[in-house]
Amino acid sequence: MRNTTLKLIIGLGLLATMTQAVVLGIDFGSQYFKISLNAPRKQFLIVENTTSQRKTQNAISFYNGERQYDKDASNKQVRTPETSFVFLDKFLGALESDQEVFEVAKKYYEEYALSIDPERKTVLFELKKFQLSDPEEILILSIEEVVGMILLSAKRYAEKHSEIQNIRDCVISVPVNWSIRQRTALVQAARIASLAPIALIHDNTAAALHYGIHKLAENQTQTVLFYNIGATNIQSTLVDYSYVNNTSKFDTQTTIPVITVLADYGIKDVGGYAYDLTLAHYFADIIDNLPQRKGKPSFRTNRRGMVKLLKECNKAKEILSANKEMTFFSEGLLDGNDFRAQINRTVFEEKAESLLSQVTKPIEAILAKANKTIADIDVIELIGGGIRVPKIQQILSEYLQGKELGFHMNGDESTALGAAFHAANYSASFRVKKIFLNDGYNFDIRIDISDTQQDNNSTEVDADYQPYNKTYNLYPAKTRFNTRKTISLKHDRDITIDVYAQYPEGNSLKLAQYNITNITEIQQKELYKEAGKPKLQLTFELGSINTIELVDAVAQLNITQTVEVEEVKQAEPLPTLTDGEENDGENDEQQAKKETQTPTVEKKLKQKSRIVNLELDIYERYPLFRLLNQTQVEASVAKLRKFDSHEEKIKRLASEKNALESFIYQIRDLVDDSNFQKFSVESERKEALELAEQNNEWLEGDDSFNAVYEDYKQRLTAMRNVVKPIQKRMEEYNKRPQALNNTLNKITDFASKVSKLNKTMSWVTDEQKLPIVKLLNQTSSWLQEKIEAQDKLELHQDPAFTVLELEMKVNEIKREFDRIKRIKKPKEEKKEDKKDDKKDQKKDDKKEENKDDKKEEKKQEDKKEDKSQGDGNQKQTDL
Repeated sequence: MRNTTLKLIIGLGLLATMTQAVVLGIDFGSQYFKISLNAPRKQFLIVENTTSQRKTQNAISFYNGERQYDKDASNKQVRTPETSFVFLDKFLGALESDQEVFEVAKKYYEEYALSIDPERKTVLFELKKFQLSDPEEILILSIEEVVGMILLSAKRYAEKHSEIQNIRDCVISVPVNWSIRQRTALVQAARIASLAPIALIHDNTAAALHYGIHKLAENQTQTVLFYNIGATNIQSTLVDYSYVNNTSKFDTQTTIPVITVLADYGIKDVGGYAYDLTLAHYFADIIDNLPQRKGKPSFRTNRRGMVKLLKECNKAKEILSANKEMTFFSEGLLDGNDFRAQINRTVFEEKAESLLSQVTKPIEAILAKANKTIADIDVIELIGGGIRVPKIQQILSEYLQGKELGFHMNGDESTALGAAFHAANYSASFRVKKIFLNDGYNFDIRIDISDTQQDNNSTEVDADYQPYNKTYNLYPAKTRFNTRKTISLKHDRDITIDVYAQYPEGNSLKLAQYNITNITEIQQKELYKEAGKPKLQLTFELGSINTIELVDAVAQLNITQTVEVEEVKQAEPLPTLTDGEENDGENDEQQAKKETQTPTVEKKLKQKSRIVNLELDIYERYPLFRLLNQTQVEASVAKLRKFDSHEEKIKRLASEKNALESFIYQIRDLVDDSNFQKFSVESERKEALELAEQNNEWLEGDDSFNAVYEDYKQRLTAMRNVVKPIQKRMEEYNKRPQALNNTLNKITDFASKVSKLNKTMSWVTDEQKLPIVKLLNQTSSWLQEKIEAQDKLELHQDPAFTVLELEMKVNEIKREFDRIKRIKKPKEEKKEDKKDDKKDQKKDDKKEENKDDKKEEKKQEDKKEDKSQGDGNQKQTDL
């Protein structure tokens, strides 16, 4: 039995529940995210966002009652920095004690209103100056909820692109140096976004998977270095490509590629954004030295100014990557005044020396881990936006001894595409190329097993009892994800299992704790007292989502029991008679009784041994940080729906407001239109114009600020009701000539068809034709009356008839004519009589034949009887 205290809730991502034919691969980068979609007829496509871009800024802004995403959110960072969030990944899984995270936020000039969850000790965001329906409500969101909103936007992009709703299954890529807390928090954020992560995959591993599918020749073996500079991280991964024979008889693929990650390493806060910061600090120092800035605080203290400067430095970095020098320009940067400065590539590289010195460190680390040299590398692939800096390429080329630096992959999209392929491999809905992927964590996982505290303190412990305490190195670094291992030990007391991540640097981190509580209880039961120490079977599973989990715990006992068994005793055999001996009748009867005796059954007691497997109770605890429980996740999902509902109301309100404003301008144009004037009277135009001006005044006044959807709709409806009759007259006037002509032609056509019925359908009687003849006459009379009435009307008067009425009259005639067309021609009587006569003749002939057959059969039977009688007489004669 399994009892859970703080259970890691990831159940929606289980493979067994996957029923969709759609999976997503999400490259959740620090600055941008990319989505790859795999669906029927849309295989491994990059999803575009609402602005038709293939990558989306990882940003969200809360502004003017609505959430904004992508560039709109990023641009709001200057105007509303407190509620415009970027680079949120660093806050995932962060605790109050992680001061380094908050220092990085300051370094990035972020002005968020942060607080700490009193129970979970995780980061909260207060949305200042932002309300939903209740102006008094203070909105506070957890980091999982904010990231969940961004992931939900990604989900909706994919649903719109694929035209499939409720997409859930996905694989998300993460940096190799992400902590367990970051990974766990991201999974929970995805669940809040109604996604079901199947697995997490490392960024470079996903790219390596994509490379193995599209860039590797059949049966080619290689060792490839993947070097990735993103916005905040540098990651390097050494991958071995090999092949094994496919032994499956049901697969045409002869060999299976094997992708093995030999080693990987990552450094944070040294990516492309760090180079933007370097440029921003350089220009801030120039600003501080301007004569007009003398005596003023450093420009670096101007957070909004630095945010604006940072955005423009990103563009400057790109220009310097292509040009040796440039003139930097920022409009209105200095108290509304423009700023210009010269910079060349050499100065930029000097200022970035501390960053450039770390470029090769990840490569050095993975070569040491894998026990490889540069000579062992066959191919080098560079990915990530930060790789475009020329000096970085120069440093790499020199370090890698002139080996070719490859740019054969799409550095922005290969990770998302590889993640989508990984997701498709989990789904039975897709048939993809079979590939074996071997990757895992870059740290060891060990477990410490010891007696629980209450057993250690027990006064009833035997004098010779030694407390149990043993360490197992359960999973070495790079053990493949989804690997299961079972630990066996003999022990008769409750135990505690502590799970640790053991890092190469020597430090460790406690990941989980499991308490198995009913071992002692089992041992004390009368049935198991003499069974000795039970054999404990502890089965663990390594996962990319739940890290490590104790999936099963069983106690095996060899018990001996005295049981009652039945033994069958055979009856003794009777003595046999010798030759010459005789038995009288009485002995024969006794002998018969003895021969019918059955074996006897005796009951005896015997000792029997058997193996008993008993499920153990497991209590789990995750000390890293308090996870969101199911109730909290559901509350967060409801909170996101509340935002959705509010934004939907705003959109409807804005749409109705725009419609009202547009109609006001339309009325102003109409009352001056000469054609409109022909079809209206002065009072109607005056009423329409007065309503338009009243509504315009209302829109410009304070009352409209608090107006609801129904207010706008009511005002718009009132104006339309005044103008609609006039517009209807104009519409009828324009359509009437053509409609009249069509109606007259159709009436004439139907009249002609009816008159020809005597020839085309001669069996139709006059009585059957009478309804349509009457209808044609009535319609013609009605139409003549309406035409005469219409000729007497002025243009500003409502028409005597409408185009719709004409259509209805024609349709009525058509229905009546179709009724006549369905009258079937009656069957000819003469032909039927002949057919009946023939049938009767056939029946009579058949009866005569049957009579003849019966007569013939009677004759044959009589002949047989005569013959048999003759044979009998012959026999009597012979005797």
